[in-house]
Amino acid sequence: MKNMALGTVAACLLLALLSGCARSKFNGPLFTDHKELGSSREFRMYPVIADMNYDGVPDLVATHRRPLSENSLRIFLGGQEQSYSELVQNWSSPGYSALGIGDVNNDGKNDLVAASHFNKFHTYLSFDGNTFQKEIINASHDGYIRAQLVDLEGDGSVEAVLLGNERAGVQIFDWDGDRGWRLRATLMDGRIGRDMKIVDMNRDGRLDIVVSYFRDGVIIFLQEAGGGWTVAPPTNFYSENGDFRSLVVADFNRDGNNDIALNGSFSGVLKPSGPDVYLSDGKGGWISDSEGLKVFKRPADGITAGDLNGDGVPEILAGGNITNKMDQNAYGLFAFARTPEGRWELID
Repeated sequence: MKNMALGTVAACLLLALLSGCARSKFNGPLFTDHKELGSSREFRMYPVIADMNYDGVPDLVATHRRPLSENSLRIFLGGQEQSYSELVQNWSSPGYSALGIGDVNNDGKNDLVAASHFNKFHTYLSFDGNTFQKEIINASHDGYIRAQLVDLEGDGSVEAVLLGNERAGVQIFDWDGDRGWRLRATLMDGRIGRDMKIVDMNRDGRLDIVVSYFRDGVIIFLQEAGGGWTVAPPTNFYSENGDFRSLVVADFNRDGNNDIALNGSFSGVLKPSGPDVYLSDGKGGWISDSEGLKVFKRPADGITAGDLNGDGVPEILAGGNITNKMDQNAYGLFAFARTPEGRWELID
């Protein structure tokens, strides 16, 4: 693996899935190169990968916090041989933001929601390959940490699902044309949000919402047939301070049930840290499956999963620190594979 600056770790987590390593059988270096886009900038949240300009090549959208004097919203278009070119910023800056991409106004073009840390969220409409045709700004009483544009009800229209930073909880918005977004529902407000994934957890054909909160751990909101929401039984995932900063959902043991992997928890002073995996029993219960994952000296954010070697079993990619240092080169990207015996191993 390679060390990389703190500000690029989250981007590299997602870029790794596009790097060609998915064809590897682990008979050589897992990562032979990495791209640093927007160096010397403090990127925040997760970047989003989508085909923004409709050419069949994945692109990357991200926001940074610093330098404060610069427009924070950056779009990098993917090209041949994993090259990237940055678009001229013909749009206003939302500040560092959680990002969601989808077709908000049903015109067949990509739209972007940037839910800012600064108590507002921007909607950029109708991307034409170079810029957006319109922008709408909605104010809010909280900043945001995660955002997704997703068709929750399967009716062809996307909703904006936002996770608040300190007070908002999970907010679900309907599109209201030129007025922007109209709040439909709020779930468990008054809590500090960390991460969010939207996926069908109980295999009933309806999308559910998985959220990690500071102190409250992981909460699963199950969507009901009428569009309402109910809270699933407590997960009781353990962290010394009740905090998991990043999560991903995947079927790690291939039993048909969605499992949860987490990163950024605090195991205790002078104790090793690393990702945590919990396997679903399909009945609302969870089984710890973290043997072999506690290899970090210091915790870090960032986790995703993907089948890197083509065997049908998802591997974990996680940010971490195997040193006792705190400088910008101390953190990196690490890959873990699950053995047939059910133990996780760090991939060199």
